[in-house]
Amino acid sequence: MSSSTATSEGTGDAGSILSEQNLRLLSAIQFDGFDPEKFREEVKSTTNITFNDLVLILGTYATVGNNLARLTDDRVMDPKEARKVSNVLLSAGIRAGDKKFNLPRFAHAYAPVLLLVRSAMLKKGVLRKPQVATSSSVEYCDLAFNGIYPQARDYCLQMGRIITRVSEPKLTDAECDSRTIAFAAIAAEGLSSDLPMKANLVLKDLKAAQFFAGLKA
Repeated sequence: MSSSTATSEGTGDAGSILSEQNLRLLSAIQFDGFDPEKFREEVKSTTNITFNDLVLILGTYATVGNNLARLTDDRVMDPKEARKVSNVLLSAGIRAGDKKFNLPRFAHAYAPVLLLVRSAMLKKGVLRKPQVATSSSVEYCDLAFNGIYPQARDYCLQMGRIITRVSEPKLTDAECDSRTIAFAAIAAEGLSSDLPMKANLVLKDLKAAQFFAGLKA
């Protein structure tokens, strides 16, 4: 039997080799990656945002990305209304530089709702056009969809090349693409265990979106 093959054959009661203390210590050093399902539960338990607030948060992300400074930019069309948006973000715990509660995490954790919001914004003429030439439909042009929606693949690859070359300008398209594909694989693996999202990738209407988000109207 190859030593590189993970198997339980011939190990007997393998669990007994770990003392409670060692199990606790080993659990403590596990990598605490981003868990979309856990994030949604945290939003419900630690904030008072409504579903309507969530729609505004996701719409803001679709407009400014993760650049909250754009809400106070002199070029914003209505500074007074922009301040109201900022207040909603603050109520959700979203602050500049926060690594836990930030716009990209909301976008990823609520990707099906984001898709619905982007589709609505597109119909109303308030959705930003993609910054790159891509065969992906406009509503799917968001990096939060990488590894979740196949329709977003081309856009993510094109944007991945631009983003990667900011720090490593000499990389080829293939080298840049390999990194984007690797991130997509991680997202896809996470999606496989996020049963609520997996079952609601395409939300048919507002009621379905509210049910998935689990927030009051």
